[in-house]
Amino acid sequence: MAQIELRLSSKVQKETKMCEVLIRFFQGTKFNTRAKSGIFISPEYFEYYIDRAKTEKNDVKVPANLATVTQEKADKNNYVLRQSGLIVIKQRLETPDVKYHREQANRLDELKKTIIETYESNRDENVTSEWLQLVCDKFVNPDKFIVRAKEQKSFYVLAEEYIAKRKISYAHAKVFRVLMREVARFEGYLRAKEPGYQNFVFDINTVTRKDIENFIEYLRHEYSLSQENPDLYKQLLTEYPASVTKGNCKLEDRGENTVIKAAKRLKSLFLWFYEEEYTRNRPFDGINIGTEKVGTPYYITIEERNTIAETDLAAAYDAMSEEDRKGISKIHLPEYGVQGCSGSCATPP
Repeated sequence: MAQIELRLSSKVQKETKMCEVLIRFFQGTKFNTRAKSGIFISPEYFEYYIDRAKTEKNDVKVPANLATVTQEKADKNNYVLRQSGLIVIKQRLETPDVKYHREQANRLDELKKTIIETYESNRDENVTSEWLQLVCDKFVNPDKFIVRAKEQKSFYVLAEEYIAKRKISYAHAKVFRVLMREVARFEGYLRAKEPGYQNFVFDINTVTRKDIENFIEYLRHEYSLSQENPDLYKQLLTEYPASVTKGNCKLEDRGENTVIKAAKRLKSLFLWFYEEEYTRNRPFDGINIGTEKVGTPYYITIEERNTIAETDLAAAYDAMSEEDRKGISKIHLPEYGVQGCSGSCATPP
């Protein structure tokens, strides 16, 4: 069972003489995370649990009814303390200071409840210290995570904005638009085929880590899905959202490197959305995309190099069958030293 412990930061604010309450959220060996709560209190209101066994081992007696003490009292009585504690209010007179600390104690109880509920609502979430800090930040400063109405734009509109503002090259822009079409087909497939996803929208504010992982898995299997559902994909490949530029209507099986590159492009978009304050959502946190694998280089011999240099590339291309030409990119032969290519060309130097 997941547990929460509290302790007090050793840093004291100069103006208020208060310290921040620190959170530890853990569950056995499954995860052990820490974060700042954003809640500040006076050290005199925070008491640590006494480690009775270690204290008595040092020949120091602890009163039977004493479970917690402040750091100051522990130092005076040589009590050994555990690393966790709680806010304790013993004052009976309701002064402004007492009222403040009672409110902070209630806020901490609510924060602890929020952490547990957030975790319980999605146990598949990768619980890290960054995840815990985000939960705390959203609780303490909810206004920071409210996206202004004027910024509520679709994923596709913002992706085009990214392309424009980053002034990326035409070739680079093309691959991002390929990604946009892939996301649109992912949306369409889920709505048509997955129970409970009839109204699914790839919204930058609500998309989850699980949605991202499902999208990456979808990319791996889209070609086979298109073979199994030809009528659906005939529609998906032609009917894109208005803000999505149409492109090639033919799908091909993807290798793992292609999938990884697409995932990295999508991650770069979400990082930009976050940096530009279009969203506070970070669905890629905790996702390990992986790295493209490069094959072992093959080195040609001097003789092979000379054969290539002496070959009339244009003539060789003209002699190819249409089937053989499909595997060759449409390149500009003049870039390879072949001038005036129109059927027959001079041999490159």
